[in-house]
Amino acid sequence: ERNDFTCQICGKRGGALCADHKIPFGFIIHQLPKENLYEEAMNFAPLWNPNVGETLCVECHKQTDTYMNKTRYANKRQKNEWRKFLEEVMASEKN
Repeated sequence: ERNDFTCQICGKRGGALCADHKIPFGFIIHQLPKENLYEEAMNFAPLWNPNVGETLCVECHKQTDTYMNKTRYANKRQKNEWRKFLEEVMASEKN
């Protein structure tokens, strides 16, 4: 239903689609306090914000920087971009 079942990169409609996290799920989790992590994650609004994700077809999803374990090898620039985007999402949540 999100994005009218259309890949936001190539425009393919229907078929095998994925929910891509523009900010990797693991990156967001690592920003949270480790104590009571489950409760923190459940109450951390940016983790559940639909604007942090987009619909992609499988082929396009595999090409993203956030696909599978690629995030483990992200460089400092990429992590700073994710951090900045997360801060923007958090600021918009307050408004």
